[in-house]
Amino acid sequence: MAGSLNISEAHGSIEPFHGFVPAVYELNVCMVDADGMITSWKTNIASAGSHVPSGFVGQHHSHLFTPEDRTRRRPEQVLKLAVLHGGFAEEGWRVRRDGSRYWASVVVEPVHDDARRVLGFTTMMRDISETRALREALRRSEQHIDLIMSSITDYAIFVLDTDGIVASWNPAAEEILGYGKRDIVGQHFSCFFSADDRESGKDALVVSSARAAGQFEDEGWRIRRDGSRFWARVVVDAIRDEHGDCIGFAHVTRDITLQRTIDELEQKLAHSQSGVADGIASGEVAHQFNDLLSAVAVSLDLITRSDDISTMHRLTRMAQRAAQSGARLTATLLETSQADQPQVSAGSVGGVAPALADDRQVTVLVVDDDPDVLELASCAVQELGYVVVSAADAEAAVAILENDPSVGLLFTDIIMSKSVSGLGLARRARELNPALRILLTSGYPRARLQSLPEIGDGMAFISKPYELSTLDAKLRELTAIRDKSEHTQTPVYS
Repeated sequence: MAGSLNISEAHGSIEPFHGFVPAVYELNVCMVDADGMITSWKTNIASAGSHVPSGFVGQHHSHLFTPEDRTRRRPEQVLKLAVLHGGFAEEGWRVRRDGSRYWASVVVEPVHDDARRVLGFTTMMRDISETRALREALRRSEQHIDLIMSSITDYAIFVLDTDGIVASWNPAAEEILGYGKRDIVGQHFSCFFSADDRESGKDALVVSSARAAGQFEDEGWRIRRDGSRFWARVVVDAIRDEHGDCIGFAHVTRDITLQRTIDELEQKLAHSQSGVADGIASGEVAHQFNDLLSAVAVSLDLITRSDDISTMHRLTRMAQRAAQSGARLTATLLETSQADQPQVSAGSVGGVAPALADDRQVTVLVVDDDPDVLELASCAVQELGYVVVSAADAEAAVAILENDPSVGLLFTDIIMSKSVSGLGLARRARELNPALRILLTSGYPRARLQSLPEIGDGMAFISKPYELSTLDAKLRELTAIRDKSEHTQTPVYS
């Protein structure tokens, strides 16, 4: 704050104020006596249309304040603070003669005589409404940018200075790299590189390449705060001033570890599918089959970790292709194997099942001694619109058939570990319900099941593994249910 004005005037008069106040652009200056009365006013040309020079002369300076400020005695406080501190400055609302408001930059300085008695005050007010509006617009713009940066969750975005020091940090960067803003701002970005990369000077190469070419792109391993690594896609852009000089770098990092894993799985799957198509030597069977199992298992695991629908669909298709390749592989092995044929109890299932009514909602009894296969088969049948009951062996299935006459179709595995096979169950089921439709299934192709009786009316066979569409076709064939689009009733699920 400048020193207070000192004016020696006879009788303490401060009227000659006009003589030493220069004309300052956008500045309105008034002289206020010790009691707060306005004794003089000087208005610059730019504001003359809005401020009447003589309009406030003779009035108390409180008229320059808003009614709210007058109520809380702000005019008196301003003068007291100016005396106490040798001057006072603030920004705030002021009032024009016509009652309109403007945002002002205000400076108040006391005027003393030679005895240091306060004669009055000079009040300088500059209309900065436009400046304030621009500042507010800039603040809103910065807030908008901050909101945008905060909403970006897939990209770590931060700014480096010309030496590679981190100058800004968005929330996604904290999520991906593990550093909080307070922990990383001011640190060198080389901490994101492995020790080998730092030793080879890769961090220096990034900034020097971006400075020279304007942009640098890279894929490679980066290190999180906890020491774990991830595969990153990095883009670094040079930030230049109006003279073209580099003043920093915009650094964007995306974790594409999942994408890289998927690409590797697809390559492995393509190799395995090629081996199945071309025919594989017996020594490679375990390796090829493990590749396919890996593709299925990892795909399903990644599905549970991903929130992106398109990625989940892509992984699902990969798992399906791997399962289909596995099915072709096992079919090839079974066709060429010299192992003993599996034996199942021979004999006719018997009975000719009458047609089921088209409008009947069929209950399907699903039987398999493998718990996981039983659950998946039950879910598949239910997904196709059928009421489902399930049993883990033939004995439990017979008990259900004896007590639940609503069962219209039996879907059973043939080779089961207990004494009664799927064929034995089918014969017993037909004895209990001659109208029962039966769908048999096995991991062996039908041609390998020597004792399997001829498939007659009301019976069908499906090889494992099967696709949902194939199962749907077999069930429709047996139940004579037309496509769901031709029905008006709602499928019942259990």
